[in-house]
Amino acid sequence: MKKFILSILALSLSLTIIAQDARQRTAETIVADVLAAMPAADASTQAVQMADLASAAPSSVVKVASMLKPAGPGVRNNVYEYALTGLSSYASANPSVRSAVCQGFVEAVKATADKTNKSFLLMQLKPLATLAEVPFVKELAKDPDLAPVAVGTLVAIQGSESAILDLVKGTGVDRSLLADAVARKGLSCAEPVLLEWAASSQGYELDAICSALAGVGSAASLETLSSKSISDYASLAVRLARGGNDKAVAKAAKTLLASDVSAYKSAGALAQMKNNPAKALKTLASALKSTDVQFRNAVLDGAAEVAGKEAVATLLQEGFAKYPAEVKADAINWFGSNAVHTASQLVSSAVSDPSCASEAIVAAARLGGEDCLAALASQLVGPNASQAAKALKAFNGDILEATAGALRNCPADDASALAPIVNLISGRRLTALSPEIFKLAESSDNAVASLCRSALPGVVTASDIDKVAALLDKAATEESREQYSKALGAAISTLSADEQGVRVSSLMENASAPSNFFKVLSSTGSDAAVKTLSEAFTRNPEENVLDALAAVRNYGAAPVLMDIAKKYPEFRNKAVGAFSGLVALFESDPDKKVGKYAEALGLAEDADVKRAILAKVGALPTMKAFNLAGRFLDDSDLRMTAADAVRKIASVTREELDYGTLTNYLSKAVEAYTARGLADDEYAVKEIENVLGEAKPSPVSQLTPEEKKQGFEMLFDGTDLDKFQGDKDGYIPMNGAIYVSANYGSTGNLYTLDEYRNFVLRFEFCFLRPGVNNGVGIRTPMGVDAAYDGMCECQILDHDAEIYAGWLREYQVHGSVYGVIPAKRLVHKPLGEWSTEEIRVEGDRIKVTVNGEVIVDGDIRKACKGHNVAPDGSDKNPYTVDHRNHPGMFNKKGYVSFCGHGEGLKLRNIRILDLDK
Repeated sequence: MKKFILSILALSLSLTIIAQDARQRTAETIVADVLAAMPAADASTQAVQMADLASAAPSSVVKVASMLKPAGPGVRNNVYEYALTGLSSYASANPSVRSAVCQGFVEAVKATADKTNKSFLLMQLKPLATLAEVPFVKELAKDPDLAPVAVGTLVAIQGSESAILDLVKGTGVDRSLLADAVARKGLSCAEPVLLEWAASSQGYELDAICSALAGVGSAASLETLSSKSISDYASLAVRLARGGNDKAVAKAAKTLLASDVSAYKSAGALAQMKNNPAKALKTLASALKSTDVQFRNAVLDGAAEVAGKEAVATLLQEGFAKYPAEVKADAINWFGSNAVHTASQLVSSAVSDPSCASEAIVAAARLGGEDCLAALASQLVGPNASQAAKALKAFNGDILEATAGALRNCPADDASALAPIVNLISGRRLTALSPEIFKLAESSDNAVASLCRSALPGVVTASDIDKVAALLDKAATEESREQYSKALGAAISTLSADEQGVRVSSLMENASAPSNFFKVLSSTGSDAAVKTLSEAFTRNPEENVLDALAAVRNYGAAPVLMDIAKKYPEFRNKAVGAFSGLVALFESDPDKKVGKYAEALGLAEDADVKRAILAKVGALPTMKAFNLAGRFLDDSDLRMTAADAVRKIASVTREELDYGTLTNYLSKAVEAYTARGLADDEYAVKEIENVLGEAKPSPVSQLTPEEKKQGFEMLFDGTDLDKFQGDKDGYIPMNGAIYVSANYGSTGNLYTLDEYRNFVLRFEFCFLRPGVNNGVGIRTPMGVDAAYDGMCECQILDHDAEIYAGWLREYQVHGSVYGVIPAKRLVHKPLGEWSTEEIRVEGDRIKVTVNGEVIVDGDIRKACKGHNVAPDGSDKNPYTVDHRNHPGMFNKKGYVSFCGHGEGLKLRNIRILDLDK
């Protein structure tokens, strides 16, 4: 008995030790230590943290999961989610801790009531789950809120087929989810049930079922798919074609071949060839008679897959002479794309055939080899010269001798004939041919000489520096100086910038025309360039030296230019202009920029130079820049440029401007625009009037009598943000409006104090700079991305801005329910002008009206066919416009928020009507 008791005590002690780590920390202590140190500074630190958590699993998992709170005001789950996501990933890659961590997630899912958090935990379980977890996950799949993730987890578990089949045979689980699971697991035994479902399904559900039948069905599914989904019918026919000459497949192939749609017809041919490989070449021969180029080429590829590339190549080569031009072109393209080197001679011969020369040239470049190289080189003179040169530029092989031969055979006095060859030599950097190009560059034929001088940058190396320099030194025309300058720039390009400057400076010392080297020296942007040109100007203060110095992109030239401006009145304006250009390019401190611009303006005498500097001042949205520009409003020569500057600055600056200075300068600007009276001046005056209006003592917004009667509540009347919470540093009340400077992210959002279900939100907005981006979060929790974890985000976006041209998606334009319902695209008012917006939310419906025009009126549930998340549990959702999951889309209620994405937006007169009161 004593031994037994001692054994029990020893076991108890060992279990206590197991619950602790080597430092005698409990699971609770480990969790606290890890969470306090998150996020990790780097990957190695994170790995240590995850190893700590895993060592205390399953208790550590349950402990962290218990800290997850349901979404709500002030809720921040990001640290816990970060820890759990990292732990799942770590455990999936470390078998020794996988089981314990998996057990922890199972217990955590069981203990969690909130469906959002429960779904999140289930997603972390997914990469860890084994057959032991199948019964647990199977039950979760019967919960509609958890089904997408649960079914996806079952699919991920090896050996879960019977559980999925049980769900298929039962009821209550989304058929589209199960059909997808059947397809992904390859459960052909589910075919009868799928066929039964297909008879009574439609829409996305039917699409999923047909897709599954195409993946797992037998010949028994062909008839159903022929009437339900022709694309899946074609896929199934191709899949069932296994060389057995099956009659059902043969029938399907014949049906598809009769289609007018190239893709279906191509699938029919592929099914026919795979079903009876012995006749694959016969099918190909027949297809080559078709006028459908897409069909012909698809069958070519299919035949190669079935009969082999060699057999197809033989058929094409044997019949090539009899083919019409378009089929010859197909064959040649196929030879090139499939690297059929046995066809090299045929392709080489076709290079000179006008009916297919273009395709043959491309194919020859792909095939390579001596025959093709010779054929391409033979075309370097003649009508196909440009295309042949392009092909040879990409030719995989040594083209030097062939190109040299073409150059020797080309008339040396025919620039148009030489051009493709010379440009090829330059483009391929055939430096071994540089002697020939140098020789032609001094041809008595001006066109030939110019062509070859232009080609020199492609063939010169550092060993040619002295040779090019000698030619540049004696260059007599502006064109030749320009061309040799570029050649010298290429020759020195392998040197560092400092080495380039030193070398060119050295060349100038011995040159008879050192000024010919100015442009090359300037282009180095080196300290040596600044020094040499500065000394050259001191010795010989002429305009061409100053021009070269002004062209040096080196901030070190700025003080030299300023010194010249002070000492040489005749060069003052040019020097000051170049100085201000360098300041704009290199000075990063806005206040220092303003100071240097002020110095330049104090020296400049020419009005055009002053206007150019003032325009640069106008690009700085600061108080100092505003004050500097305003000082020139009384100068008749600079009045309009100064007016533009103060108007631009006042419209976009985030800095506080003195009210008296602001009204004084902007009033003068209005006088200037009014006096000039150009078409755009009216808009400028309106913009200034908007700014002046904002600068007045803060106006207080009022509800209209009708709004009062309806029960609207004023959320922001121009005075304070007492009815909001969140990022009040990024949303600043100013002159009756909210100036938004908040950056993107959950911490850059402003939320209402109360949550809302159904409501009408009204507000006014104004863009102060191009490309402004913000949004209105609807029924959103706090601290999340409203576009996905809220019901939705309605875009606030200056989509007319040039930065969005050509790439903005339709669901990203202003007013869109982001990623779900695209808005009708409207033309925004000019920057600085106010627009009105109303957002009405009732149930799943949302209506957006801007300036009286309805741009969105839709049902979010219908828009995604009820699938706010991917049925298969993946990150790609085929039912939403942006193909992403929107887990919060069906939130019953939540906060209304403004979602910061950067500065440049103003909001005012914000009011709301709670439709549930």
